[in-house]
Amino acid sequence: MQFNNKEYKFDEIFTLVTKENELELEKTFIEQHTSFSRIDFKNLRDEVVKNKSVYADEAHNGSDDSLNAVLYNISRNNQEGSIDQEIGKVIDYDISVDGSKSFDLMTETKDKLYVINRQSKDSEESLCKAVLEVITYHNLVSRKKLLLDYKNATLNPINAVHTKRDLIPAVMLYEDSAPFNKLRSLDPNRFLGKLIQKYHIHFFVLKNDKENEYLMSDK
Repeated sequence: MQFNNKEYKFDEIFTLVTKENELELEKTFIEQHTSFSRIDFKNLRDEVVKNKSVYADEAHNGSDDSLNAVLYNISRNNQEGSIDQEIGKVIDYDISVDGSKSFDLMTETKDKLYVINRQSKDSEESLCKAVLEVITYHNLVSRKKLLLDYKNATLNPINAVHTKRDLIPAVMLYEDSAPFNKLRSLDPNRFLGKLIQKYHIHFFVLKNDKENEYLMSDK
């Protein structure tokens, strides 16, 4: 895709987005028929997967002190705290897509696997960027390989039988943050609204208070 007289690969596009230029970029996407489909990403995905040994990292046991590991430990290792049942059981965290890209979390419910990118409580990031980022990562993953890796994992296996359609890209954000406020006012008939519907992006909106920070908001 071209933007400001420069050519960008599909996995670079989300990095361009800011709150200031997102409307200009949306217009560019429409003009250049940029759909962010898995077909568009095929060559990039084939290259990434060729160099990918395994998605399920057996070193991920919650021993590090990242926030993603905290969520893992609450869900898996009885650390104090509560995670909303709608989010599901945390299967893994920091799931590497390639050397520089990774999902923050993967969670499992009875019939879904969510690959999640998480926004901070005070995030000022563009909602468009957050959505394009999780779509990009999802499109760079071999769903078949990911499901097989976690089916055969020793430390962090998935518990149910899933198909590729069960793997859902998701964004975790907090109520009253900038991306949340944008989501509430989003026109479903504009480019971003249609993209969210097309790729079934799921949003986990969390309460923005310390006592219940991993529980779903009522807003």
